[in-house]
Amino acid sequence: MPSELKFGPFELLESEVRRDGRPLTVGHRALALLTALAKVDAPVSKSALMEAGWPGTIVEEGNLTVQISALRKALGRRDDGQEWIVTVPRVGYRLIRGATGQADVPAAPIVLPIVAVLPFQNIGGDPEQKYFADGMVEEITMALSRFKSLRSSRATQALSTEIVRSTCALRPKNWVCATS
Repeated sequence: MPSELKFGPFELLESEVRRDGRPLTVGHRALALLTALAKVDAPVSKSALMEAGWPGTIVEEGNLTVQISALRKALGRRDDGQEWIVTVPRVGYRLIRGATGQADVPAAPIVLPIVAVLPFQNIGGDPEQKYFADGMVEEITMALSRFKSLRSSRATQALSTEIVRSTCALRPKNWVCATS
């Protein structure tokens, strides 16, 4: 194994892991898994890790989970309190290399879709029913705001009147679109 497999205060040698020059106690499967994680600066699939830890053997995924848990315990936490090995949902695991927990690659900002709730038109024309149309917009906006995967706001808050009007002009004929 090349001696350049280092991350944070750790160094991976052929038969052991060292933290600040002192050997850590890890099993040979855990060492094989850590080596597989350290060789790439990207998430490693569960199947690739299982092949690295149990070559040519069929094992349950629970065995991988147990070994990763043992590795996390042996490595301890980073200076920022986070784990050295992070779970990548539906993919596998990733080793964070930075000593303070900052990944070498800057994290891309999360861009959430924005849903603008357009005002409803008071079709009946009754001025006393305008509150109902406004209330529906508020209720829908509040219901959508509970989803963490998107942002929502009233169209009057999110967009200028001109943008709303141009959007309404481009709508399909079966849509009702009105601005207040």
